[in-house]
Amino acid sequence: MASNESYESTIDEYINTDNTYTVFKNANVFSNEFVPDRLLFRDDESQFVLSNLTKPFHRIKAQNMFIYGPPGTGKTAMLIKTSSALNRKAKEKGQKIRYNYINVKYQTLPQVMRDIVKQYKPFEKPRGLGFDDYKTIIESRLKDNYTGFIFDDLDKMISKYPYVHPMDILINTFSRLAELDIKAFICVLVNDATIEERLKPSTRSAYAPQYLNFRAYNSRELCAILKDRCIEGLKKDTYNEQTINDFGAFLYKSHRDLRTGFNVILETGHQAGMANKTKITHSDLKKSLKKVEQNTLAELITKFDGTILTFLYAIASIQRKYKEAESKAAYDFYCKEITKLNIDPCADTHLLRSIRPQLEVMGLIIHSIKGRGKNKGVIGTLYIKEKELDYIYDICKNELQKRVRKLERTKEPKKHYKQKNF
Repeated sequence: MASNESYESTIDEYINTDNTYTVFKNANVFSNEFVPDRLLFRDDESQFVLSNLTKPFHRIKAQNMFIYGPPGTGKTAMLIKTSSALNRKAKEKGQKIRYNYINVKYQTLPQVMRDIVKQYKPFEKPRGLGFDDYKTIIESRLKDNYTGFIFDDLDKMISKYPYVHPMDILINTFSRLAELDIKAFICVLVNDATIEERLKPSTRSAYAPQYLNFRAYNSRELCAILKDRCIEGLKKDTYNEQTINDFGAFLYKSHRDLRTGFNVILETGHQAGMANKTKITHSDLKKSLKKVEQNTLAELITKFDGTILTFLYAIASIQRKYKEAESKAAYDFYCKEITKLNIDPCADTHLLRSIRPQLEVMGLIIHSIKGRGKNKGVIGTLYIKEKELDYIYDICKNELQKRVRKLERTKEPKKHYKQKNF
């Protein structure tokens, strides 16, 4: 009982303390969802985007766009802000113009199509609805409207059989709506500019976009943006300008982006408040950086279903022992471990065709093909970055142990893994 009372008092201390978050004036400005009124050092890009996307207000269909650049350079923020503002203007003027923003990160093609349909009205997926059904529904919604589709993080779409080239199918489908007299245009946002080279010639011909490069911020610009956000989000005298400059220079040299910087300042501010500190130091920021990056990784992995989690654990376990994991060895290890979760193993082809590409897109593993030797064929190998290997191994191991213990308590009936083929 005393233990429970002690824990309750700890909770009350966290909730009721007046010192928590004291360094913040407005912590929201450091969140991933925050969109500033103006993006610094992006005036030229803003004019380029507006000159094209406002064409429907003059009864001219906008051109397709291909926007590329490193993470954290303002692509998403600009397109969310622009599309929201243009939708408001269209409503005010009573014009049939609509801009749909869709983040397709870690989604399969059918999931993306379903999300597009949901933007028009509440929608429940009937059984057996496939890609062509979604396409027909979308086409019926677009008659007599100027419609823009903004596909963010397109290079992070998940390839899942039978849609092994989802980016190509998506771009081709929406680029060819003009052939049906539908006034639609698409804007694609990616980090990897080389994905356009992977499109089929027929798709590239139909797409024919305008190109816009969001270059990486230089060190001076990155520091200026961090300081601008700190002025808006932190209380005066809680940070030193030189500390933010040094932190910005460190982010630039270590090839980390602004998004990481904002998350680190947010975490550092929280920790400072809990420790009853009234000033943020460079040492505090570097400590928070490691925690932020680890938390991001842990949050992603612990959400995996049993099959994906066990497969990643198999790769990490074998790599720790043999420096790399051969596909067959990883599959055999997975088959042994998955039974502990009371789940039947899925086929090796499904694991390598569907699950492996998902882990690749998320940046958790690297897949390569290497030769066995003269006239001995080739073999697939799976690899986790060395600096993340031990941490990924620990996350997977702890999460699997947690799920096994829960299973033992609840004694759930055995599950049969369903291979979803859309």
